[in-house]
Parts: sequence; structure tokens; C-alpha cells
Amino acid sequence: IVGLLGRGGMGEVYRADDLELEQSVALKFLPERVVGDPVALDRFRSEVRNARKIAHPNVCRMYDIGEVDGHIFLSMEYIDGEDLAHVLARMGRPSQEKSLEIARQLCLGLAAAHENGVLHRDLKPANIMIDGRGRVRITDFGLAGLADELGDRRERVGTPAYMAPEQLEDGKVSVSSDIYSLGLVLHEVFTGRRAFDTNDVTELKKLHSSDSVTTPSSGTHAMDPAVERVIERCLEHDRQQRPQSVYVVLGALPGSDPLAAALAAGELPSPDLVASARDRGALSPRWALGMLAAVLVLLGVFAGVQQRTSRDPVLSQDALSARTEEILRDLGHELPPFTAGSLAINDEFRAFVNRPDPPDWASVERECPLVYRYWRRWSPSALQSEWLHSPISDISNPQARPGRSITIVLDSAGNLIELEVIPPAELPAPKSDSDSEPDWSKALRYSGHEHAERQSVDPPRAVPAYCDRVVAWQTDRLLKNGGPCVLQVGAHRGKVVHLSTIWDWDLGGPISRAISQAQGPREGAFESEAMSLFTFVLNVLAALLAWRNVRLGRADRRGAILVGLAVGGGYLLFEAIAAPLGEFTIGGYVDNMIRDRGFGHALIHAVQSLLAYLAVEPYIRRIWPRSLIGWARFSQGRVRDPAVGRELLVGAFAAFAFTGFMLAFGMAEDRLGFRQQESIRPNPEVLGNSVRLVMTLVNFLAVAALVTMLRYFELVVIRLVVRKNTVAMIIFVAIDAGLSVIPSIINSRAGSPLHLSDVVGPILLVSVLVLVLVRVGLIAGIMMSFVAGLGNWGGALPSIPLTLDLSAPYAPQALLGMAVLVLPAVYGFWTSLGGQPLFKDPLLHEKPART
Repeated sequence: IVGLLGRGGMGEVYRADDLELEQSVALKFLPERVVGDPVALDRFRSEVRNARKIAHPNVCRMYDIGEVDGHIFLSMEYIDGEDLAHVLARMGRPSQEKSLEIARQLCLGLAAAHENGVLHRDLKPANIMIDGRGRVRITDFGLAGLADELGDRRERVGTPAYMAPEQLEDGKVSVSSDIYSLGLVLHEVFTGRRAFDTNDVTELKKLHSSDSVTTPSSGTHAMDPAVERVIERCLEHDRQQRPQSVYVVLGALPGSDPLAAALAAGELPSPDLVASARDRGALSPRWALGMLAAVLVLLGVFAGVQQRTSRDPVLSQDALSARTEEILRDLGHELPPFTAGSLAINDEFRAFVNRPDPPDWASVERECPLVYRYWRRWSPSALQSEWLHSPISDISNPQARPGRSITIVLDSAGNLIELEVIPPAELPAPKSDSDSEPDWSKALRYSGHEHAERQSVDPPRAVPAYCDRVVAWQTDRLLKNGGPCVLQVGAHRGKVVHLSTIWDWDLGGPISRAISQAQGPREGAFESEAMSLFTFVLNVLAALLAWRNVRLGRADRRGAILVGLAVGGGYLLFEAIAAPLGEFTIGGYVDNMIRDRGFGHALIHAVQSLLAYLAVEPYIRRIWPRSLIGWARFSQGRVRDPAVGRELLVGAFAAFAFTGFMLAFGMAEDRLGFRQQESIRPNPEVLGNSVRLVMTLVNFLAVAALVTMLRYFELVVIRLVVRKNTVAMIIFVAIDAGLSVIPSIINSRAGSPLHLSDVVGPILLVSVLVLVLVRVGLIAGIMMSFVAGLGNWGGALPSIPLTLDLSAPYAPQALLGMAVLVLPAVYGFWTSLGGQPLFKDPLLHEKPART
């Protein structure tokens, strides 16, 4: 022990030399009168336990507790300097620059304590050291305690002159009470005098109740108005009016950027520090208005192009649904209780007209009802999906089962083109008098071949085993560029149970293809299994990194929970909307949501996104911290922050700009003869079906959040390996775009045409996305993925209907979809202004005339 450094209410502090490590340390001894006091000893141990959680350059490091000859002491870092109280008494008020430097370092140190859940409770100049290099060091956590342990305690401890009103009144402590004490210290630093020049508790209470804090600038003429506003906010009597965190105080100081300060010091910035970055996030009105105008104009262009090039179905979904029931009842079939159906694109006919020597595409689509087809199924049991990512049944999911299962397909004009009625398995074999010919006229009439010339031919397709009569005719009916066809019809016990319409370009038929897809080997099974293995490896890596970050205490748990809830909630809402479309019973609906797939599907993706966030978010805070500013503020509930609005607007603009570029690129290819530009058709499932549209939008939003988080994870992992930002982004684009380009190249070798846009589109999309993620932010990336996901690389927005014709039958769905696309951009535009006037007042900015 070298000598005494000072005395305080909680003990004496001596300078000492560590003989083993040859370093100077400070030893704090408890007074003998309190060594036997259990409360004092507990407080002493609490000082070490709490303070050892804090490792920051502006906080005095605590080492250990020891005991010798009945004396209990604490070893801590020795600071060669003097406390702030002595500095102010000896030198007076520091200069403005030095005061700002002290204030910034003081805020950083106190914020580090608060991030670890520690309240100081006795912040005053005497507990703030200025070391030999002029750095601020906060000391004496003897009265500190964990915030969650002290929240409900009513213990008045500390120095009355530096207590908050609520702390002085009933001992209530919080982050706000520490901020009040911080305001008192800053008042003394910038003015050279105390805000309350008394130590009497009764008088202090009167001063607090009258809210008579001395105005900082009243005693000095050099006070910066920004500094004065910060101090006054800290000293608000109502703690709800004070800054919510020390980082807010730091960010409000002139010339302060908490994020830049932390990065310069080599620290890992916390989520709260990122949220308090000096970047206000506001866009200039010129840029904000320009991006919003571009979004609105491009949406109008997309709607006009879709309206001009696409062909609406001849009949609505409701009319086609009624038509299927009419046909089946007229053919003598009873309808099972469970049913599902939807309008769909006829992919085979689309491939036919998109062949290397196609007819005029626009005329084909305008004239031929085969562009769309309507399928509907009936089953004696609920049509519950068998696929995890497809909650709604389709023509092949689930597989048809015996027992009056019915599948019927119409073209968009209501003509019957496919029929399959599977009779009950217990039906007896056909009777001996079944040689009588069934009545085929109804099948001919409903299929549109009643008046066509027919020639009997052998059935070109496999005949179901339960058919006891089968006929086939080749007809001369030309179906608007569809070509001649063969009609194959089968009957069972005098009823038509099988019908197929076979064109030269369509040898399979939707029903037979559905059966083969359900029973045969899957296409791309190897690629699917390889992708599953790749995803599994990434998930394991994410789990390991997440566990490491949580264990080291640097994970943003609040943000991770928000991401998990957003993704999981989105998928759960998607499942809840989709489930009733299969016409489940209440019991079936509950089973599907709870025990079967609904919660399980949502939970899988919620955990997946949560782990990805926990794994990479600390590294993003280190490498690209400014890309998390908007997200950090959003996770704090600051949804009206300009940074949040900026990211929404920029993300929407990037998606619309990309889609518009690819639309123009496809048109240029068409003009130059490299490809024929296809029409832009909306997803037919949502035409006239608002529930399906809402389900589609919810699904795309959940998928966008999940995929963006996983892509960010991939990017950060690559960056950690190569350690170069630009190289990491290039490798990421090559890998992610290659997952789309390589299958297109493989398919081109099998005969499918490969167009330049098939290569340019994925590369451009991933490149823009990675720039948006790194340069703008996470919210912007999710917004771009959402909007771009509703579009495609060669057209407008086919997942939702777009039209400028309000008389169109699907106008309500179009208005809803367009509102979902535009309203986030409009909200982002208005919020990103941050209160700036949209147009300057010419009277305020006009230059004075010369005289």
C-alpha cells in the first residue's frame, strides 16, 4: 500500500502496487464500523458483481474482492488523475470544446452501464475521475444495482444534491433517474456551478416541486443553445419527458455521433447506440418526391401494359364453379361434401404458343379460351394439403382416393376438357346387360364438339380400369389456334366418368399429369435434396453462431424476438386464411392449425429467421452498422422515424425501378427479334377472390422477411470468410444469382429457349438487393423483396391483378393490391421528410434586390 487516495461514505481508497504483476492498483477498504454489517457487505459485493459486468474505456475496471486480517477490500484499476469535483474547483468551468468532450465520454460510460442493466444511483462529479490523459472514468458503483432488482425498491441512497425528484421523494430509481443526475453533472460542467446549491433534503424537495432549476445560460453567455436544450430535457421534473436513453443525450450534443465514437474506439456498438446514431434519416424533399412519383408512374405503366396485353377469362370463377356443378348433376353424379377449385394458367397451351415459330401471341390470347382453365375437385373427405409449403389443395394435392372422388377441368369459356369420376370401390362389377351404348351426346355438348365433324379413332390415352365403355373421336373443331383434337370419353354403368381432350401439343392432360406427378418420381429430386442439405448446413451454422453470440452477451434479443414474431406471425396468418379455403369442418380446421401443420409451419420459419438474426446481427453492427439504423429505431417502436420512412420508400423504389427496367429489357428483346414478349397476366387464382389475394400478400410479406434475413446471413458469412466487403458482395451475387441462372441453362440444353433476360434478371436483382441491404438498410431490403417478389424478371406484377379500368370484374382486387404496393411508399415518403416542408416558401428564400 502506497498511500491514501480518498475517503467516502462506503470506505477508504488506497493506492497500492501489485508485487506479482508489477502494476499499480487501487484498493477500497470498508470502514471497520461497517465490516460486521451484513447490509454493507452485501452492498460491497454488489459493487463488484455489478461493476465487473462493465468493460468500457470510460468506466473504472473492477478486479476482485479480498480479505486480510479481518479487513475486506476491493481491488480495482488505479486511475492516475483527480475527480471532476476537484478539477472544477481548481480550474473552474472548462472550455466549450473540453466540456463537450467530457460530456460525450461521460455519456458513453454511463450508457455502457445501462446496457448491462446496471444503475449507478450516485452519479456526481466526485465519482467521475479525469485520468492523466484527460479521459473520463466513472467510478464508485458502491451504490449501483441491477435495474431489474432495484425497480420496485424504495431505498433512498446517494447524494441528495444529485438525486432525481422521484429518487429524493421515495427512493425510486431507474434509467431516467440516472439521466437526471447526468443532467445535473452536465449543468455543472458547462456552467461551473451546481444547479441546486444546497444539500438540505427539505429545501431540495421544495426546489424540485417548484421546478426551479437554474437555467444553464443564465450565468454564462457562451452556452450553446443545443447544449442548453439537452440539459433542460435531462432535468425535466416529469421523467416521461426526459430522454429515454443516454444515447439520446449523446446524439443531441453538438457534433456528436455516438455510433462513430463507438466505432472509433473499437467497440461493438449496441442496438440502442445504433438507434441513436446522428443520422436523422430524413430525405431531401426533392429526392423523396422524385422516388414517390417514379413509383406511382411505374405502377400506372405496369397496370396499362397488363390491361393491354392480357386477356380476361370469358367467365368468372363463380360462373365456372356453377358450371361444373351443372355438368356433373346433368351427367347423373352425386357431389361429395368437400370441394376445392381455382382458376389457373394453362401452362401447356402457353408453352405451345411460345414455341420457336409462334403465331401472334396477342391475338391468340384474345381469342382462345384455353389461356385459362378452371379445375374443381370433390371428395368424401376433407381436401387437406399433403405438402408443407402448399396449404391449399390443388389438382394433384392431395391424391384422389376411391369413393366418388371427382375432378373436372373447364376452359375459361365453360367447355368441358377433362373429367375423372372415381366410383366407390365397393360398387359391383358391371352387369351383363351393360352392352347397351351409353348416351354420349351430353359429353359432346358440354365439351363443345356437338356440331363438329367426328371420326372414330382408337383411344390415344390409357383408359381407367373402371370404365366399361370407351370411345374416341377425332374432330375438325379448331379451337382458336388450338388446332384439331381428339375427344376420348369413357363410361361406367351407363354414366360418363372419363373425358379427355387431346391436342397435338398436349399429350398428357392436366388430370393424367396430376396422377403421374403424385405417383411418379419427382422432377429435380436431386436438386431439391441438394438444396435441402445446403439449407440444413446453413441452419446448423446459424444455430452455432447464435448460441455463441447469446453466450457472449452481444446478441440483440429484442430484435430477434421481433423478427421471429413477424415471420412466424405472417406464416401463421397465411395458414389461418388458407385453411378454410378447403372447406374444413371446425374440428378439421382446429386440427390443421394446432396439431397438423399450421403452427408447425409457422414455428419452423420463425425459429429459422430468429437464429439467422441472432447469428449475424452483431457482425452487421460491427461491419455495416448504419444499415441497421432504421431497423433499430423501428424495433424501439419509433415507426414514424424518418429513417424508417426512408427505407420503406427506397425499398419500394428499388423494386419498381428493377421491374420497370426488366419490362423495358424484355420489350427491347422482342423488338430486336431475340424473343417474343409474353403478355403479362395476373395470378388467375386471385381474380374475383379477395381472400386469395389477401392470403397471397401475407404470404409474400412473410417470405420476403424470411428470405431477406437468410440472404443477409449468407452475405455476412461470406464476408467473415473473405474479409473484404466488395469481394464478399461479388461472391454473394455470383452464388445467389447462379441458383437461378444455372437451372435456366440446364433447361435450355433440354430444348427450352434461353433468353438474355433469363441471365440478366437474376444477376441484376441480387446486385440491387445487396446494395440496398448494405447501403440503405434491412427494412429497405425486406420492402424490395416483397414488391419484387410480387413481380417477375420479364414483366410487371403478375401475382396481383392491375388495371386502370374500374369497371373490370376484378377491379376490387386490383385496387386492394395496388393500395398494398403504394401505401407503404406513400407512408415512407411522408415520414422520410421528417417535418421538412415539401416546397420552400419563396418569400423566405428570395434574395433581396440590389439598390
